[in-house]
Amino acid sequence: MEEFSTVFYFVPDKADDVEKNLDEFSARILDIFLFLPERIKEISVVCNGITTNYYRYTESKLSEYGETRIRIGKECSGEKEEKRFFIWEKIASDSEREEIYSSAPPKIKQRDPLKITIALAPDDTDNEGIYFCDLPTEESTGMNLYVDANFHIRSDRKSIHFDNDYNKKLLDFCASAVKDIVHWVLDVNNGVPCAETATLIK
Repeated sequence: MEEFSTVFYFVPDKADDVEKNLDEFSARILDIFLFLPERIKEISVVCNGITTNYYRYTESKLSEYGETRIRIGKECSGEKEEKRFFIWEKIASDSEREEIYSSAPPKIKQRDPLKITIALAPDDTDNEGIYFCDLPTEESTGMNLYVDANFHIRSDRKSIHFDNDYNKKLLDFCASAVKDIVHWVLDVNNGVPCAETATLIK
């Protein structure tokens, strides 16, 4: 597959705006990268002559625990920071898809297949994950899992309409996906979770 690059230039009115925007971007980029299409592998930011590279690469697909393992990180001035994620997907059956979308608001684009993607950060068990709708919201999942689905989100993209029937059905489907993953992990390892997936069982 041919690779190509896209370059964006931002010219704010004040120099301070550059630092502020870059700080905000840097704080979210590891999250932003998590559920982007696999073909997007690297983002480079140049500020005051200093280049920071943000990257993602796949370690393995469909390992013995059914997950894809990736690393997301950044590198600047010889210093590197990385974070590992295990990612699982569950695709809704035709009947599940029909039932969920029967309550969808008019603005929701119905995707086929309808899927839930769940990520676990095995080395970062103290922090809670967040919900995504392709890109990250600011809604916590309340556990060490990151969840991406075709949610009905608010216009600011920071929050989710948790009170509508469509999102409630999606969340029920998310819960069933987590349950399936737990059973898969336990079945593969004879009822005992390996150290890296143990946080799923807690």
